[in-house]
Amino acid sequence: MATALVVFVGPRLNGEQRARLSQLLAAARQGKASFVGLVSSFQAHFPGPAAAQEREILNSLDAAPARVVVFRPGFLLSRRSVTQARLGRWAICYPLVPPWVRSCLVDGRE
Repeated sequence: MATALVVFVGPRLNGEQRARLSQLLAAARQGKASFVGLVSSFQAHFPGPAAAQEREILNSLDAAPARVVVFRPGFLLSRRSVTQARLGRWAICYPLVPPWVRSCLVDGRE
């Protein structure tokens, strides 16, 4: 029996994916998992479908005895990446970013 559950959630789940996720989360709520890792999207930081979907999943785990952790992967950086260009262009706005918005950026060479 698995004691940990790691769930990768796409930006929008279809009906079949929601049914499978519901089964997995039911097992976590029944105490069959001591840890649930939810790998979401960086887009969940902002209002929209990704945030609503993540919130719905987290709400369904409120009664679970498992420790729940959310991972929101960021972007790759390299000298010529789009992300690097955007960061450079918008760097002046950094003080306006709320402190709860954080991401991990990985160097493209890694």
